[in-house]
Amino acid sequence: MDQHDQPAIRRPAPVLLTDAVGAAAALCVCTTVFYRLDAQGMVPAPVTLGLGNLRRRLWSVPELEEWVRAGTPPRHEWVALKERRK
Repeated sequence: MDQHDQPAIRRPAPVLLTDAVGAAAALCVCTTVFYRLDAQGMVPAPVTLGLGNLRRRLWSVPELEEWVRAGTPPRHEWVALKERRK
């Protein structure tokens, strides 16, 4: 059997977006605290995916990781920092 006869090995896709529950867990806070931090502009802004009743607010996992590495600045500082990096 050569390599063309073998099934392709699928690697799990990296997680790119997460909901508030996943973001809260990644930051080791409860969901209530995460929503409060979001409302106060203390975490990166979510992206909105979908339309109407299917609309979801999701957070970019790579952005959350980068935000933590940057020292978890408030959203307005985070936005300015990202703009300066462009």
